[in-house]
Amino acid sequence: MDKARYLVEAHVLGGRSVSELAAAHGVHRSWIYKLLARYRDGGYGALDVSTEKVGSLVEASDRGFVAEG
Repeated sequence: MDKARYLVEAHVLGGRSVSELAAAHGVHRSWIYKLLARYRDGGYGALDVSTEKVGSLVEASDRGFVAEG
């Protein structure tokens, strides 16, 4: 299980606080809140890092920010 899924499950299913998880795993609370939002919006599939990169590339190209070459 990857860290993102573990953190989401520890909070949602295990009832651990975001602050506790952040301190225990050396991550920022804001990152865990982002993970939780992505999980709420799209389930476990939304936690996949490759999904995040693809989404940001699509958004960047829509705004005309993708460098060519």
